[in-house]
Amino acid sequence: MQVQKDIIVPKPQTIMCEEKKKKEAKYVAMPYGKDPIFVSQKYLDELKLKNQNIPYFKIEDVFDDWKNAYKYFNNNYSNLYYYCRYISDQHFSIQEKDIDEKVDKLQDQILSTLDQMRKKLKGNLKEFKNYYQDKVEKYSKPFEKIKDDYEKFKKDLSTVRCDDKNSLDSLKQSLKPFVKKLVQTQSIEDFKKDQIVEKVDDLRKNQPYYINSQIWDTYQQMIERSIIELQDSYISKNSFCQTQIPNKGFIFQIFQRIKHDKNFEQEPNQLQHLLTDKLKQLFSCSSQELLKNLYKNKDDLKNNVILALIRTSTDQSIGFYYNAKQKSKSLLFSLTKNIILPVKEGIELKMAEHEQISPTLQFGQDLILTSDFKKCTSILGDAFDLRGVDYRIANKDTYLANGVYFDIEHFELYLIDDKDLQTVDPNKQTIPPPFQPQQGGSTNQMPPGVRTTNFGPPK
Repeated sequence: MQVQKDIIVPKPQTIMCEEKKKKEAKYVAMPYGKDPIFVSQKYLDELKLKNQNIPYFKIEDVFDDWKNAYKYFNNNYSNLYYYCRYISDQHFSIQEKDIDEKVDKLQDQILSTLDQMRKKLKGNLKEFKNYYQDKVEKYSKPFEKIKDDYEKFKKDLSTVRCDDKNSLDSLKQSLKPFVKKLVQTQSIEDFKKDQIVEKVDDLRKNQPYYINSQIWDTYQQMIERSIIELQDSYISKNSFCQTQIPNKGFIFQIFQRIKHDKNFEQEPNQLQHLLTDKLKQLFSCSSQELLKNLYKNKDDLKNNVILALIRTSTDQSIGFYYNAKQKSKSLLFSLTKNIILPVKEGIELKMAEHEQISPTLQFGQDLILTSDFKKCTSILGDAFDLRGVDYRIANKDTYLANGVYFDIEHFELYLIDDKDLQTVDPNKQTIPPPFQPQQGGSTNQMPPGVRTTNFGPPK
């Protein structure tokens, strides 16, 4: 019987740096106009000082998988680079055991934290109770003020005969002084000088802990929601492909305005995939569920980077972009008519503090959404700049939605997870000129190379 030999997994051999001869080469660098060279970390750092954009890759990574050669090449928009980056970003190598490991680790961490919480809270409670019994309960002045009246009321209440008028009258008479003591009012000066008030202030200042009995349910619900969000976000549906808003292809032009990245002008497909990866759908619903969903996502609307898409009862697809970190870049747009309007200086999205207040959402007079999402209005030019498209707008109060009033039929809200948009960049606060479509072209015309149905890697 032939004994099967163990397979020897190959590994890269040690190669020395071509410049720093005594140091091991960890990378392959490709200086412009020269042959590639093996370099150490130290020599690579020196080359980077001369040219920050020098292409390189790590030998060990490439030895494991050829696709890793491309993960170091920033701003490389070749098809092969994009394919490798797509594979790397999507982590197709994840296995079921990886999910088990992550969930088990989270479970162990949560259980360990809960055990520590249990011990800590019990210790705090013990100290709290000792203080309560030693300091608070032994202070008898409050009870002394009502003691006689309370005891008389308590005695009459325990002996009252409902069929005896005298007995009921006696109970009634004992009730009056007791209640009077309970609701007795004092002047502000007398109140401040009262021994009980002074003692309570002293007790409050020195007690070791406070108990907030209502906070537990609130935090438990928040933790449960966070776990559900983690589950829904880790491996999530590409919800943008399933949008119910027509002409979603135009959204890529809107995103081009948001990102303002010249590289995407040459590689529009790259922009489509970037946007698809970064959009997280918060909700998609009709007007019946809209108010509840808006207030559920109130923090994201007020504090994060969001994109809203709206289908109206007048058969129009409109929307807005709002960034709480870069408010001067807000946009109002029509996907039906292919217009993008930049916000005027000092204008921001307003949201009603309570669900009963109307309007619920408002951008000046340009977009006003009522609390029942019926008879909404748009009078353009108040909050958004019309320059560049004003020649197309005959009636400012009907142009956006094809009517003075419109109802909301469908609303989608997306969170844009993009680090470039989540911080204020003082060098990018200028508003780009309004979008001007090519005259005479189709209202659905797209820039060269943009395909509204291509959401996978380039073929």
